[in-house]
Amino acid sequence: MKVKDIVMKVIDVLYNIIVGVLTITGKVIVFLIALAQSGSVDKSKSSVNFIFSEVKSDDVVEDSPKVDVEFEIVEPVSKRKELEDSLRYLKSKTNKTIQDKNSIGIIEAVLKNM
Repeated sequence: MKVKDIVMKVIDVLYNIIVGVLTITGKVIVFLIALAQSGSVDKSKSSVNFIFSEVKSDDVVEDSPKVDVEFEIVEPVSKRKELEDSLRYLKSKTNKTIQDKNSIGIIEAVLKNM
């Protein structure tokens, strides 16, 4: 065996150890958080099992079939029309606030200058 092969095996073993330690640490943290929230050891265990369970190939949902969608082309509304609609709405309100009254005045001034 070459030194390079030995080093690669050592790195692989260390990597697996680190991943294992991090996984266990993650499980402990999730368990403690679930225990603090639920107060039940059984619920905490089931939470850890649920979060860290592997997805089975049978459980994977297949992509939904493609559906053709038709879009309606909408003409862009002009700024003047948009302001007129806003003014009409504000004037039609029964209970106008101070902000509504100020907005009506501003919109009317802008429309006069257009």
